[in-house]
This record gives sequence, C-alpha cells and structure tokens, in this order.
Amino acid sequence: MAGKQTKVRSRYSIGEWYGSSFELLSAKQRQDQAKLEIGTKTITGLNCPFQKDRICNKKGGVCSLRKYEQGDDKRVTLTGPLITTCPNRFLENDTIFPWVGETILQTTEPVVLGQIGFLDRLRAAEEIAEEDSRDFIGRIDNILVHPTKQPMDWCAL
Repeated sequence: MAGKQTKVRSRYSIGEWYGSSFELLSAKQRQDQAKLEIGTKTITGLNCPFQKDRICNKKGGVCSLRKYEQGDDKRVTLTGPLITTCPNRFLENDTIFPWVGETILQTTEPVVLGQIGFLDRLRAAEEIAEEDSRDFIGRIDNILVHPTKQPMDWCAL
C-alpha cells in the first residue's frame, strides 16, 4: 500500500498590517486591531510607516499579502514573499522614483506626475451634452518624465 499523501492548503492572507509583519503580531494584538477595524466605518488614523509623518489612508490598513500553507498537522507556515497591495508601500523612503528613473529613463531626477486620466470613456450622444466629471476609464498613478530629453522620454507606474 502506498504512503498517505500529505494534504496542503495554500492561501494568501495579510503579510503586513499597518506596517507590522502579521506573523510577528501576537494573537491579542491581531484581535484588538480586528475589533478596532470592525467597529469603525472610517480610517483608524494609525501612522503609516511608509509615508513620512502621515496616517494610513486605507480602510483596513493591509500593506501587503503573503502566501501561507497549512499541512495535515494544522500548522500554518509562511511560504511566499510579501506582495505589495498598497500604493503607499511603494513610496517607502522616497526611493522608487529615482530608482525607476535611473533604470528606465537614465535620470535619478525624473519629473513625477500623479493621477493622470487614462482612456476616454465612451458616452452616448445624449450624455455628451451633460456635465460629467467621469471622463476617464481609470487613472495611472504616476507618470515619470525625463526632465530634458527631446523627444519626451517617459514611463508609467
């Protein structure tokens, strides 16, 4: 008879919560934070460690996800790297724009433009005459532009 095959459950869950590594939080800390989140419909006002002197502007405060696995023995172990889900996580220490600028645009001082409208929204003829502030399908969080190259050299983040 062949050996019993181990059953493993894989799931993604919180990696960092308000900047703290989820697996390093005690059960009490997790429970207290969950109670606080459930009890409010607004942002809790906790500091964001990835933005200098600013509070977290995300309801729920999840900075990243991580893959966890649970085996037959019911133990849960980390099996994957942090996967950033919060755009502010990318802004840590203001290093992303110079790095991308140097890597893609060959400048450490790119001009950074934020929240640029992306793709015009199709509208019926009768809608065109109406006032509508939703002209775009979405927005690009940041456009980086080389400050001096002609023709313009740019990339989107």
